Amino acid sequence: MNKLFKILCALALMCGLAVVSTSAHGAFQVTFSATSSANQTVTDNNVPSGDTNPALGLIQATVSIGPAGSQFTDAFTGSSKPFIPNTPTDGGTDQSHVVVDAKNLTGSTEVLHVTMTDTGFHLVFGTPPDVFLESVFSGNVSNVAGHPSSGYSITFQSWVDASNTAFGKPAGATTGLQGPFTTSASLLAGSDLAKFVGPMSNPFSITSEMTITLKAGGAIRLSADGSTTVSTPEPSTLVALLTGIPLLGICGWRRRRQTSGLVVA
Repeated sequence: MNKLFKILCALALMCGLAVVSTSAHGAFQVTFSATSSANQTVTDNNVPSGDTNPALGLIQATVSIGPAGSQFTDAFTGSSKPFIPNTPTDGGTDQSHVVVDAKNLTGSTEVLHVTMTDTGFHLVFGTPPDVFLESVFSGNVSNVAGHPSSGYSITFQSWVDASNTAFGKPAGATTGLQGPFTTSASLLAGSDLAKFVGPMSNPFSITSEMTITLKAGGAIRLSADGSTTVSTPEPSTLVALLTGIPLLGICGWRRRRQTSGLVVA
């Protein structure tokens, strides 16, 4: 009986942990792109792709993109799970240090994107399975290489994709859009908290994108931080139901069996 009890308790604990556990590491990566140049993608823990930090869930890279005669340099630090824990209540990513130096000498408008994504997020959904998406962005604009920053527009946007697709931007999904911040702004700040509308299931992906639109002759030095958090309310009750109550039931069953044995004896 003791052996059976231990087996049942272990199974109950494993089932509970399976509900709240995070997935495998997923596909954490960031892509840098510009209108006039090919994309460059850096993958977490992949030195040849440009990641200089060996820690899982943390990407550090310096990337130069753009056509000849223009300077688009991005010093980037981004984080995701497991560096940012994916708990039963929330999961998220953070473009925590983005410094962009850009001068557009092409004669036409250039659009720069810093797009970060990770897959394999899990939440414990409540009833109803409400999910909220919070997008926060802040930044500072200064002069670049002696040129005053001008001719720019900046946005930051986030997506949740229930199909768990890397760089997924599902049509019609609720997104957190910050901006556009234009030349008149030097200190940038914005936040958005919105209820996710649409089907939601585990696992899912999170994608965030900072976009800089730079007019011909424009220049910018931007230091920015953009974070995305996906959360669900009322998870604790569900966790208790799925973990604590079955375990208590097993323990109660064992106590009853032991009491019955004493009476028979």
